[in-house]
Amino acid sequence: TDSKISTINTEDYKEWVGGHGMGAAIWFDIVKDKAISSGFDPGNVLAIMPGLLSGTLVPASSRTQMLGVQVLSWPYEWFGRSNAGGRFANMLKWAGWDGVIVEGVAGRPTWICIVDGDVRLNDASNLWGMDTHATQKAIFKEVTGSHNAGDWVSTRSDRLTTQRPAVLTIGPAGENRSRLAVVLTEHGNAFGNGGYGGIWGAKKLKAISALGTGGIEVADPKALLETRLWAQKNYATDYDNPKIWAPLGVTTSHFGGYANAGWSIDPRSKPAGCSGCHINCQPRTSSGISNEAICGDAMVYKRWEEAAHGAATEVSANAVDMAQQLGINSKGFQNW
Repeated sequence: TDSKISTINTEDYKEWVGGHGMGAAIWFDIVKDKAISSGFDPGNVLAIMPGLLSGTLVPASSRTQMLGVQVLSWPYEWFGRSNAGGRFANMLKWAGWDGVIVEGVAGRPTWICIVDGDVRLNDASNLWGMDTHATQKAIFKEVTGSHNAGDWVSTRSDRLTTQRPAVLTIGPAGENRSRLAVVLTEHGNAFGNGGYGGIWGAKKLKAISALGTGGIEVADPKALLETRLWAQKNYATDYDNPKIWAPLGVTTSHFGGYANAGWSIDPRSKPAGCSGCHINCQPRTSSGISNEAICGDAMVYKRWEEAAHGAATEVSANAVDMAQQLGINSKGFQNW
């Protein structure tokens, strides 16, 4: 509301560990009026917190929690949480931060830009109206300029990096305060539950980006590396002999049964995944359609097409891309 930036010493919250616990504890202390009736209320606070082990070699530790009063439940909008993978958790930790707390409502569209210890509230009027893909590209260019993957670039902190910032952003759905709006990062990782994208829109918060060039101090690096290699050997995807995930009934090489989705999964390309993941559950398509967006929510459109036509086609793959670009939670349509 007043464009101020302050810091909280997370040492005071270490008993709550990190992620969900720390975010909830900080939220409880900051929000004096616990009877907020709506997530759209200006007094609602959002806590965006990576897990304790984010930024390290611990497998699959790159998830970020978002907590606050959400707008999807009915008839009461309860305190809730959502989480997303991607790169943001690690980037924020490498920048030296344990989380981001958002209070109030901005007077104009705003983008929170974090580069190591430098935090700025930028005018995002030029980003307002953009879809989630275009917004991320614009922020990439603004923070690190135009460069090819792998090129070294200098940051505001006078450090070199080959990385682009990790960006959380909303699309038109969030800007219009949809209760089905997500906060997206990359092309397929989203805070889907709770309608937090609509809350961002109400707060005029278009994006948060993080670029970190530091690291996390580990007490026993050798033991952690050995454990990481052990997990990689025993639990990572074996492309020659895929394991079956019993609860899901799918193979680690084609998460969610995408091999039968009619989307021409390219067997020559290894699946992608969240930063630091040892399994990688997102397969690649031969056509490139929905290539970066395949995650659990993609199954909604696949099932629709299978029910209507007997098989999924690239129509449903295009639908996945469109939903991600607009910032819509397709999971919200699953039972309709």
